[in-house]
Amino acid sequence: MNSHWFKFYGQDWLTDIKVIGLSLVDRMCYLTLLCLASTTDDGVIKKCKEESIIGLTHIYKDPTVDGDYYDQAKGCLQRYQDNGMITIDNDGNVTVVNFMRRQEGALTGYERIKKYREKQKEVQKKVEVKPKKANDNEMITQMITPDKIREDKIREDNSIVSECTPSQISKFFFLDPECVIQEMLANGLPEQTVRFEVGKFINYWTELNKSGKKQRWELEKTFEVKKRLGTWFRNIANKQGNYSTAPKAVRIS
Repeated sequence: MNSHWFKFYGQDWLTDIKVIGLSLVDRMCYLTLLCLASTTDDGVIKKCKEESIIGLTHIYKDPTVDGDYYDQAKGCLQRYQDNGMITIDNDGNVTVVNFMRRQEGALTGYERIKKYREKQKEVQKKVEVKPKKANDNEMITQMITPDKIREDKIREDNSIVSECTPSQISKFFFLDPECVIQEMLANGLPEQTVRFEVGKFINYWTELNKSGKKQRWELEKTFEVKKRLGTWFRNIANKQGNYSTAPKAVRIS
């Protein structure tokens, strides 16, 4: 990858239970880890030392203060590992959980549309109106070309639609839940409740299995995220006796 830019899901930063539970110092050090992971090809920070992370975060020991920021930062890597946010191998190499998956995984709905439109522009540029010639073969070619382009466009449209399987839709949601959150808010649901419960929903279903290779939702035989999310909120409403928190429908597209 070797890029200074990386995808940062701000919504997770605001609603993820694990992040919310971190101290301010631990959050700062975790951001440093993300930055270091973005400079590698595989998201693995080689021979990662806690002292280096704290230093790169510009947190230094103040000998005149007991329990200063430096002391608070000590043990941060172990805390991240205990929370399932990173893994540390025997060589001291640190891997940020799901970092590479989020950089190179499924595109968000916006990115897919943008990519599709860019392809269409390239196709349109190839359409050239050739001067009329007496050669019959060239005239036939001119007649076929627009039809071929239309067929290609239909084929690509169908390809995009066929990609939207329940599994693909679920991936889009877990990578970028904001569009669904905004839809719920538009239906009059309380913002604090929506963001908190969606955060809990995501944390529960994205928990990794023992091997650390698959998330909980991926282990299900079928997983339709819109139905699961609707059931989640209905259960919350039933417990609270407040049906205003239960969405009538959750649409994800």
